[in-house]
Amino acid sequence: MYEIFDYKITPFKTLLFLVASALIEYLSYISYRHVAHFSEIMKHTYSTGGEILNVVAWPFAIVMIVVGFILSIILIWFFLKMLYFGFRDIPSVIVNEFHIIKRIWANRGFGKYTLFGGLSFYLKLRQRVFAYFFAFISIGIITWFFAFKQHSYEKTYWKINFYYSEPLPTFTFKPNKPYTIKTDADFYGIIINGYRYITGKSTSWTQDENNKISLNLPRNWNITFQDTTYIDFMFYSDHINELFSQTLEVWEGVSNGSTILPSQFAYNKKIETNKLNKNKNSKNKKNKK
Repeated sequence: MYEIFDYKITPFKTLLFLVASALIEYLSYISYRHVAHFSEIMKHTYSTGGEILNVVAWPFAIVMIVVGFILSIILIWFFLKMLYFGFRDIPSVIVNEFHIIKRIWANRGFGKYTLFGGLSFYLKLRQRVFAYFFAFISIGIITWFFAFKQHSYEKTYWKINFYYSEPLPTFTFKPNKPYTIKTDADFYGIIINGYRYITGKSTSWTQDENNKISLNLPRNWNITFQDTTYIDFMFYSDHINELFSQTLEVWEGVSNGSTILPSQFAYNKKIETNKLNKNKNSKNKKNKK
């Protein structure tokens, strides 16, 4: 089955060839997506550096598509020829194995192993059978384990590299679970269940003046909500971050850094001192009259 080409190749070389071919085909698929959706990719690229990389990668993607197409033709021919050799030899292999098993069964018993190589051959044969048996069991258990883990897998760590003006995803914080937030950027504010809280030291947006709270978020903090909470983070970002990204990390089930209480996210209740003073002044005037 390994005499696919004009020369004989070993099983290891065959496996290596298949793995390398699969990797090239995968890169070719990624290159095709890059070329086919180039305008959409450029639209969602928020950094100048990313745009330059997209343009530079375009001709390399074309080359990879051509290489992948040629390799796919070779692979199709490779598998068709392998199937031909396999199906051609299957009947003779089955007949040969059947005769060997039949002869071993007919000559079972002590003192009759010399016909097939003696007792050592029989023991080796049994070891081989048991080896295949346990190998299939191990592969089945590993396959089931990974399938079960994949089905029940839940992400508990996020690391996002974002650029200037790039939108960030909305995070869902589960109830009664601590979450640790770490970033190399300064917080401008945070949106909790649709409510906007400005936590930075200053803001240039006058419309956010009423959303300010007396809380400056550090770059590493943790929080625990009692109910399911939807979070959006806002950061200060300069135009230099079109070239250099900023980082946001979120851990579930981890309590590192400063502890922030949910009650701290509350708008500053300004005491209406002006109204009180006006009322007092009006009362004093009335009394004077």
